[in-house]
Amino acid sequence: PKIRRTMMMKLKVSCSALLLLLSVAAAADTARQTRGVRPKDTKLYTADVFTCLDGSQVLSASFVNDDYCDCADGSDEPGTSACSNGRFWCRNKGFRGKFLPSSRIDDGLCDCCDGSDERDGVCQDTCAAEAQAAQADLRREIEQLEVGAQVRKDWIARGKARFEERSAEAERLKKELDATQMKLNEAEEKKEVEEKLEQAERDRLEAELAAKKRAEKPTAAEGQEEEEEEVVRKDGEESQRESQGASEGRGEGEGEIESQEEAKQPNAENFPYPAEYAPKADEPQQEEEQQQENFPYPAEYAPQAASGTADESDDSYEEASYADEEAEQEEEEEEETVDYTSESAEKARQLVAELERERNNLKRKLEDVEKELAIDFGKEREFAVLHGECFEMSQRQYKYEICPFDKAAQKEGGSSTNLGKFDGAEWKPSALGKGDTVEMKFTNGQRCWQGPQRSLTATFVCGGSNKVLAVDEPSKCVYAMRFATPAMCDPEEAARLRQQADQEFRQHEHDEL
Repeated sequence: PKIRRTMMMKLKVSCSALLLLLSVAAAADTARQTRGVRPKDTKLYTADVFTCLDGSQVLSASFVNDDYCDCADGSDEPGTSACSNGRFWCRNKGFRGKFLPSSRIDDGLCDCCDGSDERDGVCQDTCAAEAQAAQADLRREIEQLEVGAQVRKDWIARGKARFEERSAEAERLKKELDATQMKLNEAEEKKEVEEKLEQAERDRLEAELAAKKRAEKPTAAEGQEEEEEEVVRKDGEESQRESQGASEGRGEGEGEIESQEEAKQPNAENFPYPAEYAPKADEPQQEEEQQQENFPYPAEYAPQAASGTADESDDSYEEASYADEEAEQEEEEEEETVDYTSESAEKARQLVAELERERNNLKRKLEDVEKELAIDFGKEREFAVLHGECFEMSQRQYKYEICPFDKAAQKEGGSSTNLGKFDGAEWKPSALGKGDTVEMKFTNGQRCWQGPQRSLTATFVCGGSNKVLAVDEPSKCVYAMRFATPAMCDPEEAARLRQQADQEFRQHEHDEL
């Protein structure tokens, strides 16, 4: 009996050891199967068989994480790098879990804060420290959101008030424009009447002036008779002078004639020019006509007769005098015109010009107001306060400027390059799931050298104040900007983030316990 009891005890110990070994082996097998598996998917990997998550195959449980890719979607190898499209779940106990590409498993780099992507002992667990840092960042983001949301609330009220104010202004300008147009129409009608009366009076005065000129000017026949009488009178006086000259000539002797001829010949005694131009004694004398044609002395000493005979000069003088008299008479006739302006017509013209200026000014104001009212300033007009404002940021040697709903520019020194004019805004959900984002387009900027026209896309995100965060040039002359503004801070998003922070804090405390 004693030996039997001893054998029974040894048998029990052996069985217990065997069970322990089996349980350890089972646990190890389970750990192998569930490595890289998200907790809520664990039951899918611990069954006797495994069905690929895309439903393409049913495999034995031993095929899971066996370092061979069996499923097309890579779901049978979450804990190995066998499948190029596999995903590994970092549990990150005490912090946020996340997926990694399976290619990063066992590569010697710690991607999970708990080190679960590498073999034991390779990485340290940094989840607690990262959780604290993340919670601090989240709290700052929540505070910024709440501050921005409060500012946004004020901007919404201002935007709506601005809209109502500008709408009322548009209605007022329309009424003023209609009233001014009516006044202008009446003024134009009155101006047309006054100008007709003015023209009629001017026509009457011109007719009187024309009649007066006709009365003062002699007829053509009378003018011709006077000219003929003048010619006869001049001819008689000329004949009388010739007769007197002939009778006096006959009483003189031939010696006097010879003396006159000798006087015409230049010599040292009677030479009328400076001595250096006097002819020599043996120099043959030229005839008077030849001397006149080829005058041998300086032009300033040329005799008056060299330019023509006395009779020709007299005739030329008379013709010139007659031409001058005709020109003066024509000038007098041209100057004597009617210059009449009606005082009533002038006042009517001034009134029309004044009303046209007033109408055009009202049109411009109305166009500006209607243009502003047509801009999409957001669902609650929260962006309206940015209209007319400009913001700058210095980056390297450049200074970037954005004027929302207007223009964008790049500045360097004293020069400025146009990056585009406002070409619309697009509201769309954020890829991060943190509310909406706004993309504002600026197009048709200055053309690049051998490139396209410059353009800029500004992405607006939540911020406690208006600020350009960064500017990049992802492709040639195409710019991307991030702009923080309270207009993007949604109070509902702030509440959601605060709830998320509280849940993560409680989960962290639970994991530590």
